[in-house]
Amino acid sequence: MAEQSRGKLLEFIGREINGPFMRLGMGFSSMAGNMNPQEQTRTYINDFSSTTTTGYQPEWPMDGNIYNGDPANDLLYDMTWNRVRGDDATVYLVRVKGWEEGDAPGSFKAYRQFCNWAPGSDGGGAGGEDNTFSGTLRAKGDKVDGEAVITRDPNTGFETCVFTANDQ
Repeated sequence: MAEQSRGKLLEFIGREINGPFMRLGMGFSSMAGNMNPQEQTRTYINDFSSTTTTGYQPEWPMDGNIYNGDPANDLLYDMTWNRVRGDDATVYLVRVKGWEEGDAPGSFKAYRQFCNWAPGSDGGGAGGEDNTFSGTLRAKGDKVDGEAVITRDPNTGFETCVFTANDQ
């Protein structure tokens, strides 16, 4: 058993269910998932209470620098700048456990989540500092478990992944 660095939990985003999914991370300084469990508590006549998790409403708040030229950063910033809504505000998030190999050669355990992008800030910061923006990816529906194969473009260094659902 070994501790895993944050850099081993990889995120990719894309607009289409089958990709391409672009590596998310350049310019972003934080992204932490909140599972937001939905619970039901019952208290019985014998003074015994029971709490059950009935569902989840995951979200991933994130903030960072505007990093022009990075495909994933550009996508989210353009969505923020254009104040997209409805279907135009949706993306697919693929989260990859970079420390756990999948069954297929060169793959890693992953899941794909349909999300809504909810912008927070469209840029700002103090004079002389980096220009920043923020927002939250909010899950829509259930995650789909599967595997991801990651490739790096030798010319640009940008990473993409191909996601395959377990039921395919």
